[in-house]
Amino acid sequence: MLMCATALTACIIPTPLEQAAQEANDPPVLVPGTAQPPFGELDLLSTTPVQIILDADDPNIGDTLTLRLFKPGSTGSLSRVYTGQEATMMAPGVPDPDHPIRRRGGFQSLDFCGLFGPTTLFVVVADRPFSTVAGHENEVPGGLYDEKAWDLRCQ
Repeated sequence: MLMCATALTACIIPTPLEQAAQEANDPPVLVPGTAQPPFGELDLLSTTPVQIILDADDPNIGDTLTLRLFKPGSTGSLSRVYTGQEATMMAPGVPDPDHPIRRRGGFQSLDFCGLFGPTTLFVVVADRPFSTVAGHENEVPGGLYDEKAWDLRCQ
């Protein structure tokens, strides 16, 4: 709507809807104190299966949070190799009043030492889909993410 007064030089032009303020996209955050097993050094027997259970907080309730596991790559400290392990984090059926923005997810019991050997195992939670391009599976186009790690020590 455009309204102008003939005797005045000012016009009122409303802001188009597409320019209206949008909700800020906040990054998801892995909650360290709830991780099972806890992040950090992880001593395992070579045939011990481990189930990973993680919580993440994201104020953007409409975001679908995805987890992926990575090993270190060979092209620098930020290089990652996708292990093929991915999971979706879900909001609880009944929201937790103490943590209304919390989601839970994880990975089935796997023999991490048998699969990967002693290494650093990174977990990344993202609020947008991961790239599907080979060699770029740790990238989150247009999204935000958080990363934590375990140092696997296999015996």
